[in-house]
Amino acid sequence: MAHTGKIREIRNRMIEIFGENCWMGYKVDIKNPFTFHHIFEQRKGGKDLIDNGAILTAFAHSDLNQLDAHCKSLYGELNNLFTELNATKTYPTIEYYKEISYFKTLSDIDKENIGFEYVANNNKKSGLPN
Repeated sequence: MAHTGKIREIRNRMIEIFGENCWMGYKVDIKNPFTFHHIFEQRKGGKDLIDNGAILTAFAHSDLNQLDAHCKSLYGELNNLFTELNATKTYPTIEYYKEISYFKTLSDIDKENIGFEYVANNNKKSGLPN
């Protein structure tokens, strides 16, 4: 099976388990489809497995990659949340999304230090208030 086919299969299985929700709370639509995020990066040996994945929209995945480049600690905290959610094998809860919102607030406070408008941009895409 081709790599993209395997990832698509894993992502679709994760959607069955966790529901049709972006794990960063972004709105899913035709212009912002689901992607598979490797919690432990593939380039560093991370495997194509459900236990190493998070369901993100394309915009969320792009913003997460910006955090990886500009704010490693926040990137790591979000990956920790993804790992915790993955272990539940159930839909994200309101409490989970409150934690995600908390981290978005942190990034808003730190955005001047990390040099890009992470929260303002992703809240427009996600439908969350600034």
